[in-house]
Amino acid sequence: MGQIPPLLLLAIATGVASAPWVGGGNAALDIAAGLLPAVVIHYWALRRASVLPVIAVLFSGLCVDVLSGGPFGFWTSVYSFSWVIGLVQRRWATVFWKPGRWAMFGVAVVILAGGISAAGAVLGGDIAPAGVLLEASIWLIAGYPLLAAILRIGDGTREGRPLESD
Repeated sequence: MGQIPPLLLLAIATGVASAPWVGGGNAALDIAAGLLPAVVIHYWALRRASVLPVIAVLFSGLCVDVLSGGPFGFWTSVYSFSWVIGLVQRRWATVFWKPGRWAMFGVAVVILAGGISAAGAVLGGDIAPAGVLLEASIWLIAGYPLLAAILRIGDGTREGRPLESD
């Protein structure tokens, strides 16, 4: 039963990322919307990885790949990388308080933006210009406290309860 809220939140984020009208023509908002599932995935990988199966991460990426018409495997790779970054950062999640976890998310977004830029170079063209990636990263980092508050509702844990241990 504890997996239903995280999976539902990931499904909602995947739906938003796949919606063609989300950015309204603003490339930075389109990229930020595409990264919403990565926010959800990073959140759960950092806090309670056991409630979000890896297959859900892969399925989310495949759905966005298919529905967005982008390069097949692109968003799957981005979301998988977000999962790995969250797992690597877990050892510090219990040490840092909320501002520290916000900073860890900021580092994750910068790494993901760099990965998107590198993927564009490998694929022979820009997925998004550097300025667009920077703007999308700023939107996500600035909005993280609100997004984390929404995700915390699905967590079902109280603030005093420690994060999942390794």
